[in-house]
Amino acid sequence: MITTYKDTRRLPYSLHDMRANHITIDGNSLRFKFENGFCVSNEPYEEVKGTLTITGIDWDFAHIYLLSEYGKEGAFTGRKMALPDFLKEFEGCTLEILDDCYHVYNVIFDGYLYQSDTEVCLEYHLSLWHDGEMRFETEDK
Repeated sequence: MITTYKDTRRLPYSLHDMRANHITIDGNSLRFKFENGFCVSNEPYEEVKGTLTITGIDWDFAHIYLLSEYGKEGAFTGRKMALPDFLKEFEGCTLEILDDCYHVYNVIFDGYLYQSDTEVCLEYHLSLWHDGEMRFETEDK
């Protein structure tokens, strides 16, 4: 089943604590595949297998900020990257989404970045500007 959504006040699914383990670019769209899917926003809050595609992305305003290791407080040296560059350099990484915020044209994910070749995780902040839709594709009936 495909659920297309533009009104960001009440999304039908939550990405909180979900892990995106495959992220791909297709033109002006960004597709997230999740290890265990995502959670339905109403009771009984079941997890469903699925993907999220965000369309109409303006790549000039799609960045990820890599912050401190393990989310430590205090001084740190960070890194800002254009999202396409990040996906090339960190291919195969997993993004755990702890906070997901949606505005009319903006999507923000905060969480932890995991790489298969290291045990160290990095805190990240992902910001996307888009004028398209959020397309949830699930294996629901």
